[in-house]
Amino acid sequence: MDDSETPVGWGHTETINESMPHGLASADLRVLGLTVLCHPDLARIGERAVLDLSSSGVHEAQLSRLAPLFSAVGSAERRPLMDPRISRTPLHLRADGAGGVTLRVGQGSRLRVEIDGTAIDGQHHAGAADVARGVVVLLADRVALLLHRMELLPQMRPSFGLVGQSAGLCAVRRHIAQVADLDVSCLILGESGTG
Repeated sequence: MDDSETPVGWGHTETINESMPHGLASADLRVLGLTVLCHPDLARIGERAVLDLSSSGVHEAQLSRLAPLFSAVGSAERRPLMDPRISRTPLHLRADGAGGVTLRVGQGSRLRVEIDGTAIDGQHHAGAADVARGVVVLLADRVALLLHRMELLPQMRPSFGLVGQSAGLCAVRRHIAQVADLDVSCLILGESGTG
């Protein structure tokens, strides 16, 4: 266990990640975020952006060609959507305090926005249950994003040849790192084919 981890309970550690919004730790795992579902640049699919709507009194985020900044899980590189058909005039996302979000198209924007398959012209409110299941936001009929509560995952290196970034897989990597340098036998338990 390194200096950034503190024991929390049996088999669980809390990791402070520098890329997390101020004051959040992985114990707060569920934060509001956007995940790229579809983008003209297929390499962008799966990139995520954390919408920091709860700390520092900030209750609104903007979504446009230039904001927020998205990154692939495990990557430090952050970049905006940068699709030329998405307006620079932002779509505003405002937390309602009860777990829901109101999405409002910026005044004067000609950006075509669909929420869960329905075009919106002014604003749309997604309740806490909608956000928990995930709200699909389609921008300019080209870029699809999922607005949802997501887990903040620590950036794990090395990958040990494992593919994926789920919380469970990060825990497996953390356990491998704990015993990798030891000259001892290790028992791996699990379903058939696990080890």
